[in-house]
Amino acid sequence: MALACARGGARVVAIDNDADGLNRLAADCPDRIEPLSVQGNQVETLRLLKDAWGSEPIHLVVNLMPLEFPHNITEQMRALTIIMRSMGRGLIAGKGALVTVTARPNDPLALVEQGMCGALRSAGASLASIFSPKSVRIHTVTVPKGKSELALETVFFLDNPQTRYIKNAEFDLSA
Repeated sequence: MALACARGGARVVAIDNDADGLNRLAADCPDRIEPLSVQGNQVETLRLLKDAWGSEPIHLVVNLMPLEFPHNITEQMRALTIIMRSMGRGLIAGKGALVTVTARPNDPLALVEQGMCGALRSAGASLASIFSPKSVRIHTVTVPKGKSELALETVFFLDNPQTRYIKNAEFDLSA
């Protein structure tokens, strides 16, 4: 997803714990992708970004952490809080959007993962009530487990200037 966004002209900060994978990714678009390798807690890394980013305009933040860590609801809520505290000023300045992508489990009895989907939708609605008046859009995209690539077109759609009137939405995509 990061590579597709970069090829579309976006400046991308890719955050992951796989330094080699990030470097391979950044090699494809070195002027567009900034790799940020983190070891340990990604939430702590987001705290460091707050001072580094400041209020430089941000047009789009795509939160893919729920795809990588679908079992820890507390950590995901903390991550959303830190994302908005670290990048909120930039999102306000850029009249941007936060898009959180989560996976719907195949097993209807995978209650923790099902709960994660509901918790992220509720958190998105709560964030929207705070940030929508400041021209920041908050969206949640749910995809079938193992099909995260389905979110790509929706993310591009939500970054389009013509969709700026969509302040808060939940998209449940099927395979």
